[in-house]
Amino acid sequence: MHDSVLAEYAGLQARLADPSVLRDFALARRLRRCLAALEPLREHAVRLKTLREDLADARELASADPTWAAEAERLAAETSDIEAELSGGLAWRDPYDPYDVILRVHAQADDEATTFVTALTRKYRRYCERRGWTCEAIDGHSADGPQWMVTMAVTAGEDGPGAWSRLKAENGLHTARLRAAGEDRLMTAAVRVTVLPDVHGEDVALDAADLTFHLVCTRRPGAPTSLLVGHEPTGVEAWGVAPHPHEAKERGLRTVRAFVAAAAIGIGEPAHQYVNRGAERVRHYDLLRERRD
Repeated sequence: MHDSVLAEYAGLQARLADPSVLRDFALARRLRRCLAALEPLREHAVRLKTLREDLADARELASADPTWAAEAERLAAETSDIEAELSGGLAWRDPYDPYDVILRVHAQADDEATTFVTALTRKYRRYCERRGWTCEAIDGHSADGPQWMVTMAVTAGEDGPGAWSRLKAENGLHTARLRAAGEDRLMTAAVRVTVLPDVHGEDVALDAADLTFHLVCTRRPGAPTSLLVGHEPTGVEAWGVAPHPHEAKERGLRTVRAFVAAAAIGIGEPAHQYVNRGAERVRHYDLLRERRD
């Protein structure tokens, strides 16, 4: 148990010593967060390793000198306590907590959907701004893209936990209420929020033969590139919208990678309960105040 923690910690340190990793600022930042999140468990693992060695020595001495029996019993009790703490920490640990996220807000494609998606997206943006995080629009803000769906990349700061640790509980259906523009009528709708760990290319390998790219052409001068990226084995599709084609492609691939990686999260992993919530309703938002702001 302690060996796996120490091996993982050493592996992270080795990766952070790799110049090619340090050149990828986002990856290096995530690995530093992973190292910090693992530090408490590493301390327990080091302590457990030392206690087991001391316990073995104490029992050997006690076999020849009974006065060491009390010390052996004390070490055995302390070892048992540390083992329980380490085991509990590993059981509750979510390895994706240091990750940033891909956050998607989407509703049924109808005339009122844009209003709800825009209001709820604004609420998430404000939450991120208060924490000093950045939100990068990946799709949904292009005139050619579907406005009933907005996808953002949320990046937390250098220190502290990743965005996944704070936003993963937002996965699921949300009930939202607001007032129709220029009317006294109140509208209520179900809006789905999808939050996924923002993985890198080395975390999930996408075969180029499995990918499809569909370019949306427009005659508007200066219009951004809108590219629909698809992954045939899973049926996942994502828009990438950016001023330049290569940026649009990378944004689309970034979202596709997140969905493909999330689908591979095993049932026993802590993150599985969040990315597979289905029709479970997790929040109710009264967006009347947000609409007036």
